[in-house]
Amino acid sequence: MPDQAVVKATFADGSSTTYPKGTSFSDIIKMKGDLSSSIIAVRVDGNLLDLNAPLAGDATVEFISADSAEGHEILRHSTSHVMAQAVQELYPGVKISIGPSIENGFYYDFDFGEMKVSSDYLERIEEKMRELVKEWNGFERIEVSVEEARE
Repeated sequence: MPDQAVVKATFADGSSTTYPKGTSFSDIIKMKGDLSSSIIAVRVDGNLLDLNAPLAGDATVEFISADSAEGHEILRHSTSHVMAQAVQELYPGVKISIGPSIENGFYYDFDFGEMKVSSDYLERIEEKMRELVKEWNGFERIEVSVEEARE
């Protein structure tokens, strides 16, 4: 039986380690053991990936912590998706538009149609977001073609 393919990860501090090809970055973090538990993403050869992505070949790897500027941006982006989910569950039929992260937070544009919106909605949405996060299993990044996205 041939040996399993190994690939080399070179880290920001200049060190490098080999891993079985396809090892997830979350598993690499566990193996390294000296990394902060606040790592939320990884940059591989300049491309931002989530921690479930596999190490597919030799690569330069930079871990992104939640307390970094880029980590804050990622968290705001992710939190905006949680908010959109909360709004959709609380108010079925609401149309969602754009919702980027911004310097000090995030927002989404929603079309509530004929529904009258009040500040009470914000409290309900925030409460629902907390509920969702407690049961959240994480995000899954799915890449699709333009045709698949249109469907």
